[in-house]
Amino acid sequence: MIGSKIRELRKARKISQEELAERISEITGESISRQSLSGWESGAVVPRTSNLQAVTKALNIPLSVLLDEETDNETDSQWNEEIAQRVKAARKKAGISQKALAGLIGVHEMTLIRLEKGQKKINVNELEKISSVLNVPLSEFLDVPPMPSNVSPIAMPTGRIIPVPLLSPEFAACCGDAIPTYSEIQNEPDKIFRYTIAELGGTYDEMRPPYAVRADGACLEKSRIFDGDILIFNPALEPRQGQVCIVCWAGALSTKKVVRAANGSIQLFSDVDAFVIDAKEAADPKRFAIWGPVVQSRRAIR
Repeated sequence: MIGSKIRELRKARKISQEELAERISEITGESISRQSLSGWESGAVVPRTSNLQAVTKALNIPLSVLLDEETDNETDSQWNEEIAQRVKAARKKAGISQKALAGLIGVHEMTLIRLEKGQKKINVNELEKISSVLNVPLSEFLDVPPMPSNVSPIAMPTGRIIPVPLLSPEFAACCGDAIPTYSEIQNEPDKIFRYTIAELGGTYDEMRPPYAVRADGACLEKSRIFDGDILIFNPALEPRQGQVCIVCWAGALSTKKVVRAANGSIQLFSDVDAFVIDAKEAADPKRFAIWGPVVQSRRAIR
């Protein structure tokens, strides 16, 4: 939130609201009161773009620090710029101004300006809103070249878009003994979701790529997971104790909360039952395997 960021930066520099308001007034030539600044910081009032620029000058910071969305990664910037050009072209084709589109998707005008310049990290949720407002398929924004295979997981920019295929029910019912690669899976036709690496938990491994699977049953509603929801899981992440995970057990995928015991056994929980996988079975990938923690969910339409 821009307001809270202004407050944090102001306090870090030990500047009062009165003093910062005076500095902004000198820069803009307008009378900015302490009450106005207080409204910005609380989020009650959204400052104009010119005032945001004045804030950055008054605090002696780049605009990217205030928006907390700048990236110096050359590869990430290239992807941002390519998608940014598509967003800008689609907006102009629809005859909508930057200010109007920003209001419709719930962001500040400056945020959209930076997005269209390729200076803002890609946010899939914002792109979905833009897609809906402009009536443009999301794929037209995200249909970008595949990532190079020689880039290591550590070097991957967190703003990079990753395709996440939805596993078919047939595949989920017979998961085998190893996490498949993209070439080995059976996915539902035209069911490819896209997330940034940041939205996938900050880690990506092309040898253990993320997948989507449909939740089957109503056994984790206390965790806000309902029958038919689409769950995104990332095998490259190490599950936390008690985290909801996708496991391959008895030859089929299942969604459970996972707790590891000191003796090597694993406890699986849902809202209605609990199971213990003994240490011997837990160590046998042909009988049991944790495929990855759930990092995102998409609510099924009811």
